[in-house]
Amino acid sequence: MFFALITLDLILRLMMIEPRAVARTVGSEDSESEHWSMFEQQYEINNVLAASEVVAPLDQGQHREKNSKWHPNFLEIFMSPRFSFAVVATICLITVITSFDGALLLYVDDLFGFSSLETGLLFLALAGPASIQPLIGRLVDRYGGRFIGAAGFLISYPAFVCMRFVDKNSTEAKILLVSMLVIIGASISATIPVYMAEVSCVVLDKRSAQDNIPNFAQAYSL
Repeated sequence: MFFALITLDLILRLMMIEPRAVARTVGSEDSESEHWSMFEQQYEINNVLAASEVVAPLDQGQHREKNSKWHPNFLEIFMSPRFSFAVVATICLITVITSFDGALLLYVDDLFGFSSLETGLLFLALAGPASIQPLIGRLVDRYGGRFIGAAGFLISYPAFVCMRFVDKNSTEAKILLVSMLVIIGASISATIPVYMAEVSCVVLDKRSAQDNIPNFAQAYSL
């Protein structure tokens, strides 16, 4: 199943069509041709504007000043405390998720004797709250992500502490385990949109303030 999913992912990625390629293939229909022509023109204009901000002719003094401050784009992004904090928070989230991948399977097998199906259902309790992410994203857009991100981490603390009470094979322990997994899954789902938005905001701020323009793909890869 794992290799089948990788193959499917590879096929879907190869099937992706770039907007400019689409613009060249829809010329047979007037309305679509006009739409994609305008899109492609705007795409080219944005590229020209971005390039002109970087390589525009400057006077000698400005040129020396700009060269003295030049460094790679990824360093420019990392110099933002806002981005560095988002990276640290993301590492914390991934550590939490990875800890369940490594420990939960063995623990429930030893304690409850769960089968693969029952263990998979446990992970649904952890991943199911991800359905609230669109709502969290809307709240982040409206009210900002500072308090939402902090609340997501704070809510997870008592859930992690309470998981130590899952120490015997009983119905109460199983209910407690599932409940804590749901709470932890909700806290993770509440924080992921916050730090994704933080990365986007950092890139937008850098683009508006400086000539050495980072891009979204580079920021998200970091």
